[in-house]
Amino acid sequence: QKAGGKIEESEEWKMVVDAHVHIATEENENPRARVENVIKSMDANGIDLAVCFPFSAGIEKQKKLAEL
Repeated sequence: QKAGGKIEESEEWKMVVDAHVHIATEENENPRARVENVIKSMDANGIDLAVCFPFSAGIEKQKKLAEL
């Protein structure tokens, strides 16, 4: 990669995306799904981006996830 963040034509660029990750929005939900633990797991497994969903349905859970 060149200075300034430009990618050379010969370089391959890829991003690993986990397309379905549940995030805990309440303290009593799965501790592995807490944001900080999910990020640690992503880092350990070479995942660059995750599409996140709350464990339970409902607009209030979705709003809380947006705040995390």
